[in-house]
Amino acid sequence: MSAQIMDSVIIENNTYRITEVSTPSMMFKPSEYGLRPNMRCTACYRGYWCDYQIKDSNLFLKDFYMYNEDQKYPTLNGVDVLSEEV
Repeated sequence: MSAQIMDSVIIENNTYRITEVSTPSMMFKPSEYGLRPNMRCTACYRGYWCDYQIKDSNLFLKDFYMYNEDQKYPTLNGVDVLSEEV
């Protein structure tokens, strides 16, 4: 089994990998925005990963990485997708 790409959180310029979450409802869920990620490789079964950041005691989604077979990425909360070939 491949090691999975983990979500991360940035706290005061330090990056930490997230291995477990006690409150999953706090985490970003692509399906709630009509996004349907697809597995690209065995290192990313979910088809996506997230980088979060804590600023002023708030948790923010900083970066979101997703693979979609259809290559259709809608604008998300006013932010256009930056698409890169993988």
